[in-house]
Amino acid sequence: MHTKSIWKASEINRRTLLCIGLCLALLASVFGFTGPAKATTETYAGYLFAYFKTDCECLFYATSDDGLHWSALNNGQPVLNATIGNKSIRDPYIIRKQDGGFQLLSTNSWESRSILLWDSNNLINWTNERLAEITPSNANNAWAPQAIYNPASNNYMVYWSTRTDGNWHHRIYKSFTTDFQTFSAPEVMYDPGYTVIDADIVPKPDGTYVMIFKDERDGYKQMYSVTSNSVSGPYSNMTGPITPSGTEGPTTFKLNDQQKWVMYYDFYSDGHFGASHSTELANWTAYGSGDFQVPTGARHNSVLPITQAEMDALKAQYPTTVTRWESARHPGYFARHYNYVGRIDAEPISPIEDSQFVMKPGLADPNAVSFESINFPGYYLRHSSFEIKLNADDGSQAFKEDATFYKVAGLSDSTKVSFKSYNYPTRYIRQSNFILKVEAITNNNNAKKDATFIQR
Repeated sequence: MHTKSIWKASEINRRTLLCIGLCLALLASVFGFTGPAKATTETYAGYLFAYFKTDCECLFYATSDDGLHWSALNNGQPVLNATIGNKSIRDPYIIRKQDGGFQLLSTNSWESRSILLWDSNNLINWTNERLAEITPSNANNAWAPQAIYNPASNNYMVYWSTRTDGNWHHRIYKSFTTDFQTFSAPEVMYDPGYTVIDADIVPKPDGTYVMIFKDERDGYKQMYSVTSNSVSGPYSNMTGPITPSGTEGPTTFKLNDQQKWVMYYDFYSDGHFGASHSTELANWTAYGSGDFQVPTGARHNSVLPITQAEMDALKAQYPTTVTRWESARHPGYFARHYNYVGRIDAEPISPIEDSQFVMKPGLADPNAVSFESINFPGYYLRHSSFEIKLNADDGSQAFKEDATFYKVAGLSDSTKVSFKSYNYPTRYIRQSNFILKVEAITNNNNAKKDATFIQR
């Protein structure tokens, strides 16, 4: 006689659940069946501006406290270079992942079907550089890739613009991933029937999404927006145009302490940026040119809100030995170069880099100082006919002497600074009718103030 084992229902439930749990854990560890972890709540204190330049397709950084006025890190030099593919970084986009790490995506080249990817835990060390061919087999390019978390399926949606079969009809494509290693088959996400590029998707507080994009047709070349209840579409209800003609590369982000969004865009033919703001992501008001300052030479960019700890770490890793000099005689006026002439101007100075200099050991005497332009590397402030000019270092002894100054206690206030000429030691840098000159200073108090500056 065969005796059957009889299990209680409670034992079956416990053992079954335990078995199922162990199996799922094993499958997840072996096959990677884990979606993105939930992001921790962060308090943001500033912003990171990631961009490339026309003359250097590399990753550059700038930071800001208010999202409008940006200071370049690393003395305006690149923080990352590509070493594979076309060895260029265009249209860089950084996303903060749900696990707290970061993903960098960029265009590889004008006609590459692949995008470039890097991983980081701290925005400083970028590793695992790789190419990912995410486009259809008949695609001709993959432009301006971006990524956004997809809460409906707990993964990420990567989206970009692609043209196929040699036609100039760009559409916005999408693909899904959990790890930025493997990607689902590409699908068309948005095709209004004409060529569109540079999509930028922004989540709204009500759970809906706005996609801003560029109408690439001749006669348009500006941004429009569409909306959807789902991050992956369908998108409809077009609004616009929302930027002037001749713009591309929209980058949209919410200000940390306000119910306001800022959108930057690139006037690609004129070589400068525009910016607009909105409180509902529908109606946009342009900022005046003096209301914001982006890094000189910046092109298509992305903006990432960052914590104070991240801001401090970035500034420590990429120190900017940049100085600015505020006039003691005219508070709020800063020394700058303009058309290669030294002068002082009131804030806001645009571009701000015209008023930023790297203070280096003196070219003629290492115990003195020389001022190298941050946006014209190799160019220094020097006196010529006793006026301050911005000229390229020609290596001559005369140039070295003209570009060297002794930093001394301020003539009108010893807590501030003045700069005495190396080769004309009775003369100091001063402003005269807002022009910077090298002149002898009398005992007149205003003259002393003209030659006194505050280091910022």
